Amino acid sequence: MAHRQYIDLHTVYPEDRIESETYYIDTVVLDKMAVTMELIRNRDSYFMVRGLKPDFKYKRLVLKGAGVMMSDTPMERNTNFEFLHKANGDVIVFGLGLGLIILPLLSDPNIKSIRVVELDQSLITLVSPILKQYDKENKLTIVQGDCFKYIPEKGSKFDTVYFDIWIAISDDNYEEQKKLERGFRKYLNKENPNNFMDSWMKSYYKKERIKEKRRENTHYKYGW
Repeated sequence: MAHRQYIDLHTVYPEDRIESETYYIDTVVLDKMAVTMELIRNRDSYFMVRGLKPDFKYKRLVLKGAGVMMSDTPMERNTNFEFLHKANGDVIVFGLGLGLIILPLLSDPNIKSIRVVELDQSLITLVSPILKQYDKENKLTIVQGDCFKYIPEKGSKFDTVYFDIWIAISDDNYEEQKKLERGFRKYLNKENPNNFMDSWMKSYYKKERIKEKRRENTHYKYGW
């Protein structure tokens, strides 16, 4: 695994709110009481809040009229950890967000290219100019497209494929993830022993389904 570090997004984005027609990016600071409440609320899912700090400037992306799409809180950092450290070679990511998982790769010599496929052109327009300022080696390409319909150029192969399009944590995402990965597997570079394909929180959903299956089997066996 590569030892990469996230970049605090408050050092990347302007301190003041910026916005497009449909999105805005602002800053949220939690006090000690708010952090304590989050730790208590997530005591059974500590990975969601591990590293949460009071008086820290977290950046968040908000879809107007809908709510927070993503932020650089520990939940986002922790749940994308495996991708951050396994990405290599030619990378394709579906879902742009604030570029939290993209920024650490831009200066890494193990990364040849990064293609991001994002559905919403308004988001691309808002975020792309900021991310490109950190793309000193011209590795990053951001294109508008739907991950369920996107077809790369003939002969394209990627060493890393990652689907990060979901907003909410929901077990329903798991079936979509399996479908997307099956459909895109032909574009994965099989000659690279370190090739990597995954979807956001898929391993978590898989474990939860195994737990649920065990509970169902126990209930059936003992009639509980």
